[in-house]
Amino acid sequence: MTPGYSPKELSFDEQGRAQLISGIKKLSKAVKSTLGPNGNTVLIESPNHTHGLTVTKDGVTVAKSIDLIDPIENLAVKIMRQASDRTATEAGDGTTTSIVLTEALILNGLDQLDANPSLNRTELLRSLVEVSELVVEKLKSKGKKLTNTMLADVATISANNDKNIGGIIAGVY
Repeated sequence: MTPGYSPKELSFDEQGRAQLISGIKKLSKAVKSTLGPNGNTVLIESPNHTHGLTVTKDGVTVAKSIDLIDPIENLAVKIMRQASDRTATEAGDGTTTSIVLTEALILNGLDQLDANPSLNRTELLRSLVEVSELVVEKLKSKGKKLTNTMLADVATISANNDKNIGGIIAGVY
């Protein structure tokens, strides 16, 4: 074997799809458990067991900490993380929601394919993109200008309902 070469595991058809879906579901389940003001905290062990535990409600932190043993499941995790990173870059927040929505879109698309095996996959993808663009436009049209009070409320929720920390975060923004 050539030095630096990493052998690849190849999976096709139903097996490959099942592994990808498994990875998507695992990441999504871990991340969406943190969603919203009543979201759960997650314990994350540090890499190489050197820094103890991280206790967080931050879906981004949870997503970034997940690496799965199965390389194909882990590929799905990497793809989902890319989607959430793009959301963080473009919107500054909403990464947990983007993971939940991505999972829903993928699972819905697969349900459509299962219900109609002759469905053209490219057309299905185009339809999903079009619907996603419509949803984004609808959300933009319903958006509200952020007030200082709203910012403080959101910051307080992000700080596990600690008004002091929420106030500090809102003040920094």
